[in-house]
Amino acid sequence: MTDLRLSISRGINYIHSEQQADGGFISYSFTNRRKPARPKTYRTTFITSLILDCLNSNGDQKATQICHNAAQFLLGQASDRWSFNYWAQGTKEKESLPYPDDLDDTFCAASALFGHDQSSITPEVLAKLALLLTLTESSVGGPYGTWVVPKDADSKWKDVDLAVNCNVAYFLKLQNISLPNIKQFIDARIATANYTSPYYPTPFPIFFFISRTGLKLKQDLVIRYLLGLRQNGYFGTPLSTALSLITLHNFGYNKSELQSAITYLEKTQQLDGSWPTEAFCFDPTISGVAHVAGSGALTTAFCVQALLLTQTKKNAQMSTFNTAVSKNSASSPARDFHNQVIVGVKKHFEHLGPPSAKKAAHLVDGLIKNDPADQIVLLPEMMRQSLAKNSAISDLNVFKLSQASLYGWIAYTILDDFLDAEGDLHLLPIATDALTQVFHVFSAILPHSSTFSELVSTTFSAMDQANAWEVEHCRIKVQKGRVVIRSLRHKRFDSWDVLAHRASGHALSAYALIFLTNKRASMQTLKPLRQFFHHYLIARQLNDDMHDWEEDVRRGQINAAADYLFQSYSFPHKQTQISLANLIKITRPFFWEITVPQLCQRVGHHLDQARSSLDEATFLQSPDLLLELLHSTKVALVKTGQEQAQALQFIKAYSRN
Repeated sequence: MTDLRLSISRGINYIHSEQQADGGFISYSFTNRRKPARPKTYRTTFITSLILDCLNSNGDQKATQICHNAAQFLLGQASDRWSFNYWAQGTKEKESLPYPDDLDDTFCAASALFGHDQSSITPEVLAKLALLLTLTESSVGGPYGTWVVPKDADSKWKDVDLAVNCNVAYFLKLQNISLPNIKQFIDARIATANYTSPYYPTPFPIFFFISRTGLKLKQDLVIRYLLGLRQNGYFGTPLSTALSLITLHNFGYNKSELQSAITYLEKTQQLDGSWPTEAFCFDPTISGVAHVAGSGALTTAFCVQALLLTQTKKNAQMSTFNTAVSKNSASSPARDFHNQVIVGVKKHFEHLGPPSAKKAAHLVDGLIKNDPADQIVLLPEMMRQSLAKNSAISDLNVFKLSQASLYGWIAYTILDDFLDAEGDLHLLPIATDALTQVFHVFSAILPHSSTFSELVSTTFSAMDQANAWEVEHCRIKVQKGRVVIRSLRHKRFDSWDVLAHRASGHALSAYALIFLTNKRASMQTLKPLRQFFHHYLIARQLNDDMHDWEEDVRRGQINAAADYLFQSYSFPHKQTQISLANLIKITRPFFWEITVPQLCQRVGHHLDQARSSLDEATFLQSPDLLLELLHSTKVALVKTGQEQAQALQFIKAYSRN
């Protein structure tokens, strides 16, 4: 395989050579899927928006220049009400082949500009975009019509399109807004495998648009359908293959079986660094003949993005591993340790049969995707390097404890879904098998430590009690489809200890290493480390709950953040019931303005408590790697603060309309 960095660099150079003086790009119009020798040429906003979005996270100096020029071009294309047209300003096609402004071009441009420079989407711009949504909504909260036209416009301008609503959802995701009506609309189309749009000639752009919405959709159905279109390891053409790879990456599906598709992209790159022009969307029909639009720069931008995601993933895996093993490289596992743990766990489930093994592998992939710090697998190695006396800890024991950690999270995730009434019975054998493996590893590594055995038992008992308490106390009381407000005022979380108890099994592999290095270790010995994980887990879960409170409430559940919100919010005195939708709508502004800052303070307090606990852990040589866990949560907390500001801007803008 050639160096991906060279392919990416050559692609960027080609895109740079194709960019016009004003920052835009040429769009080619033709009748077949591939560009003929003499296609029509147009100037559109759409091609430039997509290229900008592809290159925003590239980091290459020349890509940065491309993005700056493209952003300047797009900013000059916005109308006074901040809607965009397919045709660029000043083109003859705006007169000869007129289109109304539309949400597809508008929100693709807005998303690309926001990704390039968040300050370009000012509160005033948000207010105008919110008004456009209000004008085009088919029902309150979506889904939305494609065209920005008067209410009395011809019915041909009143369609509600899958791709368009996905692109609206993508922009809203960037503002940390999720609309249930759009999710339901997209999920309904996924359920019937209806990936068609009158604006796109193939389903591959649709898959791509769905994948970047950030919504919790029925993505397994999309993945299965998409993989069914693969032939000889790739997806037909460079453009469809690149879109497919990006889609699968966005869904967290990053498997070695996709290597053939990556190799195909490398082999199809042309001498000038480009990939061929292909049909991406439909152009206006001329004399009854359908035309499609695309450009070599656009195909190349998607191919560059696909290869960059592949390169970034490889670099991230190596960087994470190097961080974990750099201080002890001579006696650490090989550099593929992280992947070996995962492969070993996946292979273990093969004895349950192919269907269960496949489900288990998919579950593992999801856990790894949602654990960017890789602490599920690497926590035992982080702990080993932190200990003052670690020579007695073998690589094999660290490997087994890493697998035990992953097994524990597999079981926890499956059983947690059952507690949320969303469990899959087919996964139960995987959960019970995984729990068996956890106990097997612990008993094999520390067969004679009664203290550790007692710790394992009390930890799992605390997890069970926390789960039972949640089922009993954290469900919303509903009567005839409406929430009983009095039940919301009942305080559930007298303390947040239960948040730590629910996930306390995460730390067992770290505790095991203390007993391996100190045969006389006691509960008192572990106290500083247990206090560290106690406060750390509370902080991490509170931060997660701030992001998940709306979704949990829609499912009839009250998490810690929602409980804190409902204790502080003043409901109308005489109101006794409210619908779920209105409950979220009326409390959302208060949550972002009042609740989030207060909860962020409390998360910060628990992070400080966790750090202080490590000062008393005399058995640690260096706590740096454990402190890195706190740092990653602090980074997430800063992001929450940024999301608060964005959410408030959008809520205020939307409310004015």
